[in-house]
Amino acid sequence: MNPSSPPALVLGEALIDAVVDAAGSRLTPGGSPMNVAVGLARLGVPVTLATQFGDDEYGRLIAAHLAKDHVTVDRADGRTSVARAELNADGSARYDFDIEWDRGAPVTATVPAVAHTGSIGAFLQPGNRAAADLFRQLPPSTIRSFDPNIRPALLDREAALEQFHLLVGRAHVVKLSDEDAEWIHPGVDPDGVLDRLLDAGVRLAAITRGAAGSVIAGAAGRVEVSAPTVDVADTIGAGDAYMSGLLFALLRGDGLRRVRDATVDATTLARVGAVAAASAAVAVSRPGANPPTPGELLAATEEPA
Repeated sequence: MNPSSPPALVLGEALIDAVVDAAGSRLTPGGSPMNVAVGLARLGVPVTLATQFGDDEYGRLIAAHLAKDHVTVDRADGRTSVARAELNADGSARYDFDIEWDRGAPVTATVPAVAHTGSIGAFLQPGNRAAADLFRQLPPSTIRSFDPNIRPALLDREAALEQFHLLVGRAHVVKLSDEDAEWIHPGVDPDGVLDRLLDAGVRLAAITRGAAGSVIAGAAGRVEVSAPTVDVADTIGAGDAYMSGLLFALLRGDGLRRVRDATVDATTLARVGAVAAASAAVAVSRPGANPPTPGELLAATEEPA
């Protein structure tokens, strides 16, 4: 951790991924917001994760995982959430979610430079109100970041779209996957989706497209970012590593100021996009949600880490 780095706050779920296949079962801490918090902490950003899990066997696995990367935890008590995946012989999976999310918005003594939310914690009722409350309560100096990471099986579409537009209206930075974009705006091409985000007041918007790379946009236009060529182990946590890499890049140099002042130029878009893509490339090169260390990011990009 680099104490001189501006602090970050992440709000959202931390859960256990339970995968069952012919070889047995595996328990792994997961959750998109938790992965983003770990990614930032691993790159030296002081980060607090406001989340919810229990003081039980699964909860202690999560706590140990976060402690290993020096993530400060603001924990609301509750049953530890579990996402179960049963893998069939052909590789297909049947999913079952046991999710509890009803915490309130965090109250912090230190004003964060960046606050991020997304995924289940931003949408699942009744706890989704915490994300909206947080974005409303933060001072103008804090950059608000949002990655919906939609989980359709858990959501009512109409309510989810209402929450999406509410959070987008309060966010400075928004990242969507191509699947998110299609679910939210069916039939609209990526350029059209980016236009809608920027028209809603977002200062920096990105759409990720897996091996096809990403496109990142701001007032100065948009930049295509290629995905580095790597041997892919799996894609678990790839989008989260992209998100933490993007926020890390903004926290360096004048990125936050440019987002705050709505003066994001093409050079900033290209720099931030390259760091985000490199972070995701490192993550997919090895199993599980395993974002890069500073040295690994330095090896993957010219951005100093």
